Amino acid sequence: MKDKIYYLKFLVLVFCLAFASCSDDDDKGQGNPVFPEVQKISCAVGETATLTFNANMNWKLSSSALWCKFVVDGGQGNSCSGEAGEQTITVSIGDDATALNKSYKAEIYLWMGGDKKVVYEITRPSTGYEVSLLDENGNPYTENNPATIAYKSSSFYIRANFDWQLTEWPDWIDADKTSGEAGEQSTNKLYINIQSGHTKNANDGFLTFMNQAGDKVATVPVKYEGIPSNAIEIIISSQWNWTFSSDGSTYSSSSGEEQEAPFTFNVIAKDDQYKVVCLINETEYTYSRVEDENIESNWFHVKKENETIELLVDNNDGIERGGAVIVFPMDVWNEVKNNFDDLVLPGGEVASKYDDYIITFKQSGIGGAEDGFTASSEYGGKLEIIDMKTVVEDPDILWGEYNTDQVYQISLEGMHLYGTVTVNMNGKFANAIVVPQNPYEGEGESVVVETEGSTIMIYQAYLMEPGGDAITIYLYSRSGETIGVLLVERPLE
Repeated sequence: MKDKIYYLKFLVLVFCLAFASCSDDDDKGQGNPVFPEVQKISCAVGETATLTFNANMNWKLSSSALWCKFVVDGGQGNSCSGEAGEQTITVSIGDDATALNKSYKAEIYLWMGGDKKVVYEITRPSTGYEVSLLDENGNPYTENNPATIAYKSSSFYIRANFDWQLTEWPDWIDADKTSGEAGEQSTNKLYINIQSGHTKNANDGFLTFMNQAGDKVATVPVKYEGIPSNAIEIIISSQWNWTFSSDGSTYSSSSGEEQEAPFTFNVIAKDDQYKVVCLINETEYTYSRVEDENIESNWFHVKKENETIELLVDNNDGIERGGAVIVFPMDVWNEVKNNFDDLVLPGGEVASKYDDYIITFKQSGIGGAEDGFTASSEYGGKLEIIDMKTVVEDPDILWGEYNTDQVYQISLEGMHLYGTVTVNMNGKFANAIVVPQNPYEGEGESVVVETEGSTIMIYQAYLMEPGGDAITIYLYSRSGETIGVLLVERPLE
């Protein structure tokens, strides 16, 4: 029995020794961990890198930086592991902990058999200050592709990774903003305008961007190709209602400031190429074109020299007359010249789309029944003016009552009572001092008589009493002499 017990113990001992021997053989098969040499690589934000190594036993990788992650089964993490053999691992570089002008380094640790060593050093390069001027499709402008500013103005997008300042720009432009925050182009839009006085000729220059520390970051080239051939600018204080004296020696604006002829204004057009068309009034609001063969005999004359236009008028010994000039850009003129009356003067009135090209004027007259005044009503058209010398039996009566025989009467009725009544003083009456005697003037609603230069305006004439007293408007010369009287009345209806 004892022999059997000893035999069994012997078998157990042999088994244990055999098991220990197998275990030692396994360890000798794997051996000690063998680490690869350190490799150094560079990888920018948004990029990926491939790591390769051979592990002679089960392994694990870990990253020292949050911005460097392992891509495993479509996901990302800061560690991964596997079994012995050749390995290929992908890392992704993120934008965590990003400071401008600073580089970052991540260390990749390989763990095997209880040891760890750095097997990769991954450097994320520094990100500098970056700013770009972009078109509407997000394409940047460069030295070989300058930003072109259109006539008048253009808009551009700005993409920057810092809070930027626009510190320098050419004197021929201005910008709607000079600073902005870091961000994509959708949040930063810059409007650039061509400065007045610089729209005619082509120009180029640079925009300079700086950071908040005052460091110059970028210069972006810009250019302007000049005013296009379908555009024009008329440099004048007003396009409307200029008045020439009857002898053509002076002219004045609606404000009444008198200046010596010729009447001069400037035109900005591509290569100074533009077309001037002369019009004459057929009625107060309608025109006809002065044909080229009649230009020399027309009562007003246009002289062109580069961008300057001079307008002169002949002596007028008749009644008041009116005219206009239209200054066309060449592209527009080529569109309308073969069908001018239908396109530009439908029904005799200037089509509104050409209002920006027109200058209107009139010339005072010195003869006929309208020697002293012309008058019109906003709703009723022209008004008849009566020379009172043709009404009274003896003109001396006028001298006795008004100290002049230059007395005229306007009778308002019907539509003439509504809207503004405008009276223009002609010839020798221009720029006289006007003193009205208005019986319908009061604190409440009343007839209002105002003057502006050589123009008299009567408002709310419907408040005049039918058959009542006339509004008497005295006109005095600068020296105080009575030179004319205008009687405005509302007859019995």
